[in-house]
Order: sequence, then structure tokens, then C-alpha cells
Amino acid sequence: CFVTPNEDTVAREAFRMLKSRPGAPAFSESFRRAAAICDALGALPLAYVPDPASSFDAASEDHAMVDTVRFARTTLAYGGGDCDDTTALLASLLEAAGLRTAILTTPGHVFLAFDSGEKAESAWLFAAPGFETITSGGRLWIPLESTGLGQGFTASWKAASALVARYRGSRDFGFLALADARASYPA
Repeated sequence: CFVTPNEDTVAREAFRMLKSRPGAPAFSESFRRAAAICDALGALPLAYVPDPASSFDAASEDHAMVDTVRFARTTLAYGGGDCDDTTALLASLLEAAGLRTAILTTPGHVFLAFDSGEKAESAWLFAAPGFETITSGGRLWIPLESTGLGQGFTASWKAASALVARYRGSRDFGFLALADARASYPA
């Protein structure tokens, strides 16, 4: 519910980012749009600010604790947040630009992936040392670390790839496609 692609502030910002950064030719139109939004968001810049005594890290360990998650428009207005805030913001912006997203979890951390627009069989196109992809539902997903966007799209992909490589296949790795979640839990 914190991913709000139809909220006016978020949609307007996504369109502004796409106009201001047309992006270089890429693997697919989805990839180009994601890179443009990531680079534009990273140029803002957003500050990493942990939650007051209830971070995702602490809440993931203590199930009685409730984590603070901010809506995308609030994270934009504040100019920062922690991993769950910036993940909700980036997912909202990507979805406002027509990209499907998924929430990824590892112990004490949350980040995201977007549907590259490519079928899973095209993974070889993206094969490079240090860069991971995820296959789900016959699609190829690109992981992104939302707290490192100030370094650009490529660095964000690489940082998220390190997490995917470390946790993929373990019970500590979660992948939740937001379209699937919305089908089960409508707004």
C-alpha cells in the first residue's frame, strides 16, 4: 500500500524524470525508463535517514515491533528515508512509468527489482561479472538498491546484485511481485 504510482505527486515526478533524462539506448524500453528514473532520482539527492528506533532491520528481527514506512510523496518531500522508504519511492516512480516492480527482502533489508521487459531466456544478454538478474514468471527482473541511487543506475544494480548473489536460493531471500500482491490484497 506504500507503493503509490497513481498518486499525483509521484506520477508527475516520474514523467518529469523521464522528460529530463531521455536515457541512452538500452536493452529494452523498460530498461531505458528504469535507468532514466534511477539516475534522475539519484541526482536529487536523497539522504539515508534511519527510522526513529524502529528501522526495518530492527523490526525484521523483533516481530512485535512495527516499522515506520513513508509514502513516496513524503519521502520526496523530506528528501530522504531508509531502505523501505526509498524502495517504496522508487517502486512508485517505476510503476508510474509503466514498469512492473517486485519487493525483495534479505535479513534486515528491503530493496526492489523491475521487470526488464525481456523473457527469462534472454538472461544471457545481461550476463556480466557482478550483475545479477532474477527470473520469475517467465520474465527477467533487474534488482536495484534504492539506498545507493546517488551513485547511479549501474552502481545501484551492482549493489543489489551482491545481495541477490548472497541470498538467492536461501529462505532469507524474498521476492514479491507487486502486481501479484495487489491481486491478493486490493487497495
